[in-house]
Amino acid sequence: MFKLWRQLKEFLDFVGLDIGEIIAIFKKFADLSAPPDVDNGLALRAWLSNFLAALDAIAAETGPDWDDNVVDVLGAILANDDAWDVAHLLITMLIGDDQVDADIEDVALSHADDIAKAIGPEVGNPAMIFMIIQGVVFVIQQLQRWRDR
Repeated sequence: MFKLWRQLKEFLDFVGLDIGEIIAIFKKFADLSAPPDVDNGLALRAWLSNFLAALDAIAAETGPDWDDNVVDVLGAILANDDAWDVAHLLITMLIGDDQVDADIEDVALSHADDIAKAIGPEVGNPAMIFMIIQGVVFVIQQLQRWRDR
């Protein structure tokens, strides 16, 4: 038990958070409802906005800039109707595939390029956008599997 506590302490020191901050972060995620059906773009956008608020709270507490960039890009996508329409199409395309083959990846990168044009290249490049969308898909899939158990 002492070893586990020491490992937890090392982790908290590494991320620069105390146990209260970690609990507050977990509470934000616990307060999220299960993700809606991905075909319902309006509901998914609203759910992702709540998810983004939780991510933003984490990004504000951590040191690395990459998580702030993820929050900025996802926020820009959700705030832009044209970008969201393409992102929603990309999410629905990827959600059913456990593996992204070369043909799907080419189409997905083309969609990510369209998103980058809509939100501005200074916000995110297509490769970064594609990785963020894949991350969103992964989170949705994992939460759906957890809910379905």
